[in-house]
Amino acid sequence: TTTTTTTNTKFVPPEVVLAPYRCWQCDLECSIDGCTGPTSVDCISCENVKYNGNCMSQCPPETYRAGNECYDCDKSCKDGCSKAGSSGCMSCKNIQFLGECIEECPLSHYEVIDLQTNETVCKSCHAHCDLTKGCFGGNIRECNACGSNYFFFEGACVGECPAGTYEDISNENITTCQQCNPLCSTCAGPTAYAADCFSCTHVNLNGKCEETCPPLHYVDSNKNCDPCHEECAFACTNQNANACEVLSGNATTSPCKHAYRVSSGECVKECDAASEFLDAKGQCLSCSDKCSKQGCFGPLASQCNVCSSVMYDGFCVDACPLHTYQDANKVCQ
Repeated sequence: TTTTTTTNTKFVPPEVVLAPYRCWQCDLECSIDGCTGPTSVDCISCENVKYNGNCMSQCPPETYRAGNECYDCDKSCKDGCSKAGSSGCMSCKNIQFLGECIEECPLSHYEVIDLQTNETVCKSCHAHCDLTKGCFGGNIRECNACGSNYFFFEGACVGECPAGTYEDISNENITTCQQCNPLCSTCAGPTAYAADCFSCTHVNLNGKCEETCPPLHYVDSNKNCDPCHEECAFACTNQNANACEVLSGNATTSPCKHAYRVSSGECVKECDAASEFLDAKGQCLSCSDKCSKQGCFGPLASQCNVCSSVMYDGFCVDACPLHTYQDANKVCQ
């Protein structure tokens, strides 16, 4: 019997005829454990590694070695792998995310090219985004929807609705900031009424915001339109009878519906008959102090209805002058 030494120093017996049998050399990739046939798939064990039942010198591309076995890389890998699963890839066919290869980013992330590796990676959506609805970029203007406690306003997800807007929920259950009615400065809804408006841009008239108050109203310190005094004819600055005003350009017109008391500067329904008279301009003027409480028809002592003392020569006087006397009608004769 002779022996032959191969380059791998493995013992390989020559073809031997042992009647009625014949011995054949095992494949070079078989170990010294022998074989059951002439090919690399017939080895009892492998000299190097086994892949799909076939002994070979090293694992083929797109596989990895575990012990003496070669296994296929995960289908998401590109350029080979070092271990099982998508986390063992050398690089990814599609997207790399948290150390693993995936087909697409989760909804809480968006795709972007890593300029250093030129690979597609996943970046987190902005914290203001609804992470169950996704995004298409990393800032507050690139959310598909806003997260809980955030509101959609002018293309961005904001923490609170700005002044002049109110929170609104659409039919799709999306919370947005909508503009208040132009007559409202702060609001909770779209109308100019008190149910929606918290404060008015201009004035409040009976629970509704308006641009201006109607005639015979004034604006109080709370921007409310309050009615003028009932005796005002045109306008006023407050609700008192002495706050009535004429309209611009009508300075000669009385500010009162009925009469204007010059002494107090207030509008009255009628003059005091005991001490005043109404002149042609609608003003209540005082009677002469020589008049009695029965009034007068003018300011002079000669215009008293009755003198408080006596009358002399058509004028009311305190006493008859010398050389005259007072008759029964209180007239100096």
